[in-house]
Amino acid sequence: MKLKVEVKQLGARGRRVVPVPFEIEGNPATVSELIAATVRKCVEEYNERVRKGEVVQSPLSEREINDMAGVGRITFGICYGDKEQNVGKAVDNALLAFCG
Repeated sequence: MKLKVEVKQLGARGRRVVPVPFEIEGNPATVSELIAATVRKCVEEYNERVRKGEVVQSPLSEREINDMAGVGRITFGICYGDKEQNVGKAVDNALLAFCG
């Protein structure tokens, strides 16, 4: 299934929302199934980058620094120690956040 996920760009200036093409397997019948499929896809892609050694963050652009400064915090990305993430735990966490 092909989707377009609306992703808010970091920072308060302009509050830009950008459509990002995204593809998952199957056709989820419920929102919970959609969340689970999306999380699985993201974690699998992340784990693949870890296996290939591609998790290194690129330097921040001037625009990224300015956007982050606008919200009061400049960070260099999320680092998980270059370890693969557990797909099941990630799905459980996302569903807990959605369902409460």
